[in-house]
Amino acid sequence: MHRLPPRNEADKISASARSATTATLSRSAIIGVLFAVVLSYTILPYYVTLFRTLNLGRTITPLNTDRCNHVVHPRVEGCEDMVVDHAAGIVYMACGSVENRLRWWPPLDHHDRRNLTDEQDPIFIYHLKTGKLEALPIAGFDGELHLHGIALWKPGPDGLAATTPLTAADPPAVLMLINHAYTGSTIEIFEHILPSTPSTSGVGVLRHVETVKDPLIHAPNSVHPVSRRSFYVTNDHRFHRGALRMIEQVGVLPISNVIFRDEDGTSEVVASNIAYPNGIIGYHDDNYILVVASTMARIYVYRRNTHNNQLTLHGYVSTAFTGDNLRMDFGTGRLYIAGTMQPLNLLKKTYDTTVEVASQVARVDNLNVGDIAKGIAPSADITPLVIYDKYPGSALTVAAVDAKHQKMLLSGFFADGILVCDLL
Repeated sequence: MHRLPPRNEADKISASARSATTATLSRSAIIGVLFAVVLSYTILPYYVTLFRTLNLGRTITPLNTDRCNHVVHPRVEGCEDMVVDHAAGIVYMACGSVENRLRWWPPLDHHDRRNLTDEQDPIFIYHLKTGKLEALPIAGFDGELHLHGIALWKPGPDGLAATTPLTAADPPAVLMLINHAYTGSTIEIFEHILPSTPSTSGVGVLRHVETVKDPLIHAPNSVHPVSRRSFYVTNDHRFHRGALRMIEQVGVLPISNVIFRDEDGTSEVVASNIAYPNGIIGYHDDNYILVVASTMARIYVYRRNTHNNQLTLHGYVSTAFTGDNLRMDFGTGRLYIAGTMQPLNLLKKTYDTTVEVASQVARVDNLNVGDIAKGIAPSADITPLVIYDKYPGSALTVAAVDAKHQKMLLSGFFADGILVCDLL
């Protein structure tokens, strides 16, 4: 027969049990509070920002679209990125077949290689003075070209645009292009070889110099050169394809990075914990590197160590919309950012090009890069310049600006032609 313990012993057992339960509850409460604090300061701000940028139920009102002309030209489509050579008065444009991109374009998680055309994506030049469009011939590269970001490096002060137009006797300008090849994404480096004499007709030729393929550069989006062979490049996703990639994007997970590739061919991670790092550009003679975090609607400001190329985060500037590429007019030092105001529609458009996606182009003025030591966060004034709610300004990704010619060129990865706008 089971005997009950003496009452004083039972009381001790009961008290011990209550104490253990209280301790457990206290630990749970502390863990819960800590989790709530972490959630409030780390995760929730991401989703608050995401919700604000969705513009659900908001009517998008067009702005200054009457200042833009829609220019259509054979094979000028899908020009996701552009870069201005201010000295030469031209704009380099990385374009691509929209039909092909609906099947194969890893940035959109499209990986179907069937029924693709064999043609390489073209690089076009737009002449700012005359408005003429010309395709750039390519020499020494017979492989596939599925273009994305484009960047320019020219011999000049700190690698910025030279103050006078180059001639054939000068070192050629260097173009870096992101290529999403079937065997893995690469950075293709070309030199723009000009005609031998000024009187020679034509735009010259792009001569292939190097293919950069590196396991660290697995999902490249945008590239910023700091010399003829070295550059910073954003990986817009950690996961390359499938469900994990979608979870990363929709979940606004800050798990991707920026890579630096040195002249000697070595690469390393120099900035991490970024949600959808997209456009990248140098600032203040490349002493700072600016990175657009698209799904966070931010521009991150990094201080660059020019000795070892490491990046130190100073903070960020909020853009209030989902930015894509960031460009500078080196004549004025002003920054311009283009992107979408309807991220959900943008996801739909990646499979149905008829879906309209409202887009915005904004100017970034008075950028203060901040001061970590003094606790000063970066700041800037964001001024909307152009807003489109439908074709032909649907899903814009880039605004290339030249104040000397008072022109601003707009386009996107599914765009039909380009928009040439009077600069505001």
